[in-house]
Amino acid sequence: MAKKKKSKDDPKPAADKLKGMPEPASDRPRVLALLAIAGALGIAAGALVVGRLPISALLSSAKLERALDLGDGAALAEAAARDRDDPDELARGALVDALLLVDFGGGAVERERLAGLAKANADAKTQPEALLARAIGSRLGADADGLDAEIAAAGGGTEEGTGSEHPKKGEHPNDGGDHPKGDGKKDDDNKDDDNKDDKKNDTKDDDKKDDDKKDDDNKDDEAATVHPAVFMARATRELQRGHLDEAWTAAQRAALRPDAPAYTSSAAARIALARREPGTASVFAERALARSPGNGMALALLVTASVFDGPSNTSAAARDDDDDDTPKNERAKGGRPEEHDGAAVTTRGVPVSAAETRAARAAADLSPRDAAVVAWTLEALALARGDGAQAQAHGKRVLAEAPKSSTLAARQAELALLGGDLAAAEEHVTAALKGAAADPELLLARARVRAMRQLPPDALKPDGRATGAAADSDALVLPFGRLVLDATAPGLPWRVELDPMVAPDVWLRAEYAAGAKDLEGRLGVIENVWKAEHALLRGDVAAAAEAATSARAKAPQNPDVLLVDARTRLLKGDREGMRAALKDAVAASNGDPRVPLTATRIGYDAEDLALTRTYLDSLERTGFKSPAALALGAVLAAREGNARAAQAAIKEAETLSPDDLDVLRGRLVLARLAGNLAEVRKQADRALAVDDARSPDPLLRAWEGEALFRKGEGERAQAVLAGVLAARPGLIDAHLAMGIALAGPKPLDAAASFAQAIQIGGDAAIVAEATKRRAAIAGAPPLK
Repeated sequence: MAKKKKSKDDPKPAADKLKGMPEPASDRPRVLALLAIAGALGIAAGALVVGRLPISALLSSAKLERALDLGDGAALAEAAARDRDDPDELARGALVDALLLVDFGGGAVERERLAGLAKANADAKTQPEALLARAIGSRLGADADGLDAEIAAAGGGTEEGTGSEHPKKGEHPNDGGDHPKGDGKKDDDNKDDDNKDDKKNDTKDDDKKDDDKKDDDNKDDEAATVHPAVFMARATRELQRGHLDEAWTAAQRAALRPDAPAYTSSAAARIALARREPGTASVFAERALARSPGNGMALALLVTASVFDGPSNTSAAARDDDDDDTPKNERAKGGRPEEHDGAAVTTRGVPVSAAETRAARAAADLSPRDAAVVAWTLEALALARGDGAQAQAHGKRVLAEAPKSSTLAARQAELALLGGDLAAAEEHVTAALKGAAADPELLLARARVRAMRQLPPDALKPDGRATGAAADSDALVLPFGRLVLDATAPGLPWRVELDPMVAPDVWLRAEYAAGAKDLEGRLGVIENVWKAEHALLRGDVAAAAEAATSARAKAPQNPDVLLVDARTRLLKGDREGMRAALKDAVAASNGDPRVPLTATRIGYDAEDLALTRTYLDSLERTGFKSPAALALGAVLAAREGNARAAQAAIKEAETLSPDDLDVLRGRLVLARLAGNLAEVRKQADRALAVDDARSPDPLLRAWEGEALFRKGEGERAQAVLAGVLAARPGLIDAHLAMGIALAGPKPLDAAASFAQAIQIGGDAAIVAEATKRRAAIAGAPPLK
């Protein structure tokens, strides 16, 4: 019989990873807690006898207390419906609502109840649980006037929130400055004197250590009298300000206490993830699970931490399972998933960790709310490793709860978008909006869907797109974007970032973060700008003009609207309208350098070098420097005949960012101006690797199309070049590239394309190559 192996699912004691950390739960605190509860019940019983305490109040208070101690979705949901008849119950109930919102996808009902705390009396609002509920509410946009002072008064630290006495990560508080090296002989001569001084100071040092220890003991005694929720309120506020080290100090004070509720350990795990300390996050997640085994958020955090905790924690799952004697070399051969006790084992993409296998097995025994949180995490990991079947299986658990939670519906839609499944994303959002028409997360998700709907269908094929854990260890890479670790995000600690080539996500998220006032209208403006941009990319000037006009009617002073309107007017031949729109855009930019930078690009595309120089000079006067601006400056200098300035600018741009698309485009344009088509093709190959032929610049796309043909992607090359010629029918580069792409399958069409390039003229190197290639085509009609 094979010897039974120790399972990796058995949690290690927290002290193994954090020295000096108390055990998650010991018998003594539990016994003391039981005695305290028994005493309280005795007092309550006496009160019941004399008729001063209704039994319903006793039961309600106990439910709230237990729910907050466990912090899992089931307990919180059950307690949320209880009556809240006194200040203690009102405060605890508000914290229940807050935790449901940030951990388990609560919705409008929880938001409304949490907002009601602002109308409570001072006694209720300053209870420890209420302070934390208000701090969480401030992260969600609620008013926080006076909150920091009240947290400080309750023992949670300084009012300003910057008074942490702990050193920051990597700092040495006793390091007084420079430590010059000795010169050898003098050091030897002085050793005896130093030793004597050291001995004299030993007693003083010992006395100082004793005093420091007493101070630390006093601080610990003080902290032990402060409710954990107060420290967590301080941690929440510090996290909101971006003070990560101060948030970490406060969170540890709450979470390391033996009697700390499970939610404090979960919150500490989040902050540890934000500090890029996944091993520490795992320890705190285990502490939360030791107190509350059914806590879905704690389990999801444990799985999240395992993704970024190095090779030791991301090996093939359950390889030391109790009942598995399969030889290691027979598992997950060739990186193909293998079914193992209901969990996939793979070496492709993001490897399956022991924590993930454990969570997959535990999900069946969790409450629906907790299971949905865990399933969403497992679904994201399955998508990141390209395992659609596993992702679909986990997604069913999420969808079972999504109708009850607009947040879960939005998160599920986000995963569908990241995987390129627009139909599923739209279905999730449309269904959820019926019950929450003004929910900001759903409105953002719908705007993302509409933006991606502007893309041609073949642009949303995930085949060949890289997935997995990001190289900088802070993101999960999916086909059409990333899930980035974000400890301040409501719900699971992930923030969605769609690929900028498939959606204007930076703009959409900025509007979402700005608040709920007319959010739908503001998002609609961005949708129209995006629609116009993609119409221009397809060469559909009429559709672009219609979208730009609609956007300008809604937001006449929006710089992005004015810029796309300027580009549209240029293609319609309205050069005066273009100049007026650019002038208005820069005037409305409020110092945003992105606006004059884009105006410079449009001026260059208009072949108006004087206008281009005007905006580029104004950009330089602001002190703004970027690879894109330097590359544009290089191209403009070359067009003006200043080759030395052009080379200096492009070299500086390459120093800042050698693979920046604007820099590569700058190099390509400089090579084209010099008639060096071999160098043009070299830069086009580099640009294609970065951009994948998605740039809106017709010149760059033309050469990327030719690069696609040289890579063996003939059909896609023709499609890209057809789009370029639709937008810019007079671009000689596109005609040359199209002729090259057609020479094999359609030689006579290729000859016609070469003839068009020769007729347009204006570039000796391109005309020479087009003439040579046309002459090699048998049966080509003579040039007119």
